[in-house]
Amino acid sequence: MIAAPPDAVRDLRRRDTARVELAVPAHLLVLMAHELAKQGWLLRDDVQRYLHNASVLPLAGLDELSVSRIARRIDEVSRSLLHSLSPDAPRQGLLAVASFVLVLVDEGLFDDPQNQAVLASLLLLDEAREEADWRLAETAARQAAHRFLTQARLLGLYLR
Repeated sequence: MIAAPPDAVRDLRRRDTARVELAVPAHLLVLMAHELAKQGWLLRDDVQRYLHNASVLPLAGLDELSVSRIARRIDEVSRSLLHSLSPDAPRQGLLAVASFVLVLVDEGLFDDPQNQAVLASLLLLDEAREEADWRLAETAARQAAHRFLTQARLLGLYLR
């Protein structure tokens, strides 16, 4: 059997990881939007559509097998990160995910700062600032965001 050269395999893994890193923030927000919808909270339709598009854009141009492999990894990583959230508080979870996206940008770990996940996160956090209990929510969201980053790094992502 013929094996691919080690450099080619390493380059493929690096490209796959870059695609996963680019898609995870939007996919996290999409998953949280689904959880919010179960409790009657809805994101605007256009925001949901933009987030969905941002979560699949990194898969553009790939063959079906690669799309399947990378999409599965995106979903597994995202669900793994969300596992630590309380199922009773999806709204707080959404703020935590939005904070995580901005932490990635602040630390230079996200390659597309104009991605829809970043723009939606800014919008969500700006809207949340108007609420009375924002200070408490902000602290909890930032703590969760840093836990997400630690978990993501344990999964081999955002290691730069």
